[in-house]
Amino acid sequence: MTHGVGLQRDALTEQPLHVGMNGIRTIEIIYRATLYAEIEGQSPVKIALFVQGEELTEVSTSDELAGLIGINLKPNSKIKILKIFEITARDPEKPQTIEVQVNRMAHVKRAGIAMVKP
Repeated sequence: MTHGVGLQRDALTEQPLHVGMNGIRTIEIIYRATLYAEIEGQSPVKIALFVQGEELTEVSTSDELAGLIGINLKPNSKIKILKIFEITARDPEKPQTIEVQVNRMAHVKRAGIAMVKP
């Protein structure tokens, strides 16, 4: 399964990007993003890949989620951070690919990517 989303804006500096993701309860997927960071200086840029669903049972703590840019937590937010990556690519011609395997995770409705607060 492949789903591509192209961004050429500062979206992740204000809010996470979400895509619909139903039906992974019975399959394994590779959740992959290819990106680079345009920043001044050499400060590290960290990105989190996460999943969301109203009925998720294994979720990240509110303290973990507070470290993500643009995640507006509501009571009982059900978000699981899958993995956090440091993005070292700075050239659009040489982007970095990050990925995490998601194995038969029930109740996932959306997948997302968010910047981690510096």
